[in-house]
Amino acid sequence: MRVPFSGANKGFNIWDVEQLKLKKDEIARICCIDEDAEVGWAHWVFFGEGHKQNGYYQCFGDYALIFGVPGSGRPGQGADPENCPFCRVQARDSHVGIVGRRFGTNLIKYTTDVKGIPRKPYSGDIIVWRFGDDKYNRLADIRDTFGDPKYGIRALDLQVKCTQEQYQRFDIDPLRECLWQTDPAFGKAILGEWKEKRQPDLSGLLATPVKKERAEQMVAEAMGVSTPGVAVPATAGADPAQLAKLLDESMPVPAQQPLAPPPVQMPLAPPQQPIQQPIPPAAVPHVDTPVTFIGPTPGPSAPIPTSVAPINPPATAPVVPNIQNFDELLKTK
Repeated sequence: MRVPFSGANKGFNIWDVEQLKLKKDEIARICCIDEDAEVGWAHWVFFGEGHKQNGYYQCFGDYALIFGVPGSGRPGQGADPENCPFCRVQARDSHVGIVGRRFGTNLIKYTTDVKGIPRKPYSGDIIVWRFGDDKYNRLADIRDTFGDPKYGIRALDLQVKCTQEQYQRFDIDPLRECLWQTDPAFGKAILGEWKEKRQPDLSGLLATPVKKERAEQMVAEAMGVSTPGVAVPATAGADPAQLAKLLDESMPVPAQQPLAPPPVQMPLAPPQQPIQQPIPPAAVPHVDTPVTFIGPTPGPSAPIPTSVAPINPPATAPVVPNIQNFDELLKTK
């Protein structure tokens, strides 16, 4: 079979998409433009000759059993040893790590200088962000405190500063101004680009899937036994001292690697009526911006303080201007 040299025949690999990665002390300005995040759950498995096959591998356990059902008040068990070979032997700082969640979402990453100040005229790229529970929890808190009642965290720009490069640890703070809203022409252009370039399925970035038989072999090799049929007496509530005899606890958990479990869509906060909180007044005089916007009142683009005491919600919800053009552009279905 022969094919012409044509863009129509180009291949695609999810690993080719640009991801948010920053260097130490680098600052970026972003907007989580997707209305939700994709979640996968996996174990870090440390094995293979020369440990060349280390990585996050798909957990076979039931999500609700492991992590609980949001809003039910019942926590998850933390493992599903009956269905997942990895869960049967998982332990912290071991060859088979504790099952954890990984999230993926599409972003607007604005063009800025090294200090995170946006360049004019405004521009940006659509990229992908993969992150764990720590960042998800921070984003959920920001959404609940400062998010727009209708548009949630999509109505906020965020400043992210890298505090640790190897593990991509960030300080994340909301900004007072959302650029795609304050400049209507730029907003329409970047949202059009988002609809065209967004990745609807990010599961390939979240965990590597393997067959259960292969998972049994991987566990056997990681545990130092000769056959995959060896029963390991470990459950979600197993005695850590008992597990310590089976696992080499001196091996540190390596840097995060890509994972990819079945796609599950999750909102960036538990389903509940978000509270619109007023933003603390700026330290400099407010400058009115005569353009259509949604979300918090425009003002100086400085991070919103996160250490202030809780603010009582306003007596009446703020009036949201007519943004029908944005409404249409924000639809993905």
